[in-house]
Amino acid sequence: MRISLVKDVNEINIHFNKIELMKKYLIIALTVMFLVNLSVLAQNVNPYQRNDNEKRQQHKMVATPKEHAEKMAKQLSLTADQTAKVQALFEKQNAKRTEQREINQKKLEEMKQTLNKKREEMNAQRETEKKVQETELEKIIGKEKMSQWNAIRQERQALMQQNMQRRQHKMEKKRAMMMKNDSVCGNPEHKNGPFVKKN
Repeated sequence: MRISLVKDVNEINIHFNKIELMKKYLIIALTVMFLVNLSVLAQNVNPYQRNDNEKRQQHKMVATPKEHAEKMAKQLSLTADQTAKVQALFEKQNAKRTEQREINQKKLEEMKQTLNKKREEMNAQRETEKKVQETELEKIIGKEKMSQWNAIRQERQALMQQNMQRRQHKMEKKRAMMMKNDSVCGNPEHKNGPFVKKN
């Protein structure tokens, strides 16, 4: 009787050990699958994002006037004097471009400030006119009806707010769908961009 019980216990232990081993194998297999999928996703970067990164790198790798002049000298067999003059010209052009960029940036900032100031003035004027109108309206219809009118306006504003939120929610869903479709471009089968059917 004891021997049979020992055998049963041993068989149960063996069975449990097999289950534990299978669990370990399953965890390892799932981990490998996860890592493979992760590496595939990393390779399939959105091409638009990849293009932006490439543009940034190209922007950083713009040749200096000296490098540009030296390259021209090699390609056109320029003399040392010509190379120096070409470099000076490129440096002058670069300085002009930088100066113009700074002037344009300053103008943009001034325009923004002017627009903000005008917007604030218009808002203040609108608020003043609104208060005057409400005061005159209250004189005509009385306080009680004015309170009713304000309640109606608040309800209408709340409804407009709900409609705006609903529209915004729809736009966000649409944007999410577009981003999901764009992400398909990372797949080599979709070289021509999103929404292109495979022949």
